[in-house]
Amino acid sequence: MEQDPFDLLEISTDADAAKIKQAYFDKIKIYTPDKHPEKFKEIRKAYEEALKMSKQGGGQKKQFRQLKVEGPTLLSPFDTLREAQQKQIKLSLEKLIQLTF
Repeated sequence: MEQDPFDLLEISTDADAAKIKQAYFDKIKIYTPDKHPEKFKEIRKAYEEALKMSKQGGGQKKQFRQLKVEGPTLLSPFDTLREAQQKQIKLSLEKLIQLTF
């Protein structure tokens, strides 16, 4: 499940763009890209999402929180690909059986 960008940046959900930017810079001072590349990517993504949500207003933030609590489990790209391949294999086997009998 995706982490709330406001929690990751340790700011309130009603933070404006200036507070989001300041929190982002504070975090990347700690998690520099050369020493913590994965954490840096997480923080960058959280920063971009938080900015996007702050521009769209409170409804988007509330919707994200609801999805976080009650939302569906999101599949990774690998799980999605695996699922598609399994469906394709199943269809291929069914066609093979139909052609044989």
